[in-house]
Amino acid sequence: MKRVQRNYDGSRPTAQLLKNLIPKIMDQLDQKLREDHKGILDGWSKIAGPKISQMAKAVSFENHRLIVKVESSTLLEFLDLYEKKRLLGGMRKQFPRVAFKNIIFRIG
Repeated sequence: MKRVQRNYDGSRPTAQLLKNLIPKIMDQLDQKLREDHKGILDGWSKIAGPKISQMAKAVSFENHRLIVKVESSTLLEFLDLYEKKRLLGGMRKQFPRVAFKNIIFRIG
């Protein structure tokens, strides 16, 4: 005996057109990416700590690069030269499924 799908009345075909499915799938993926990026941006403050996160805000995540706006050139140099490896390692540990290539600091 062959299994019958739930809620199938037998009179309509089960196949669906791709042109109807693709927009739904793309919307779902877009929503998931937005949620993931928001989580990454929110996670920055946990990794950076309270002092640094007040002066340096994560603004975007594009092409596997986290963009962080900092208040001053002094802070930019400090973070870029001394803290970048620690912060990048912390982000990779916090979000193991996301590929972080770099953290880019910008004055803003």
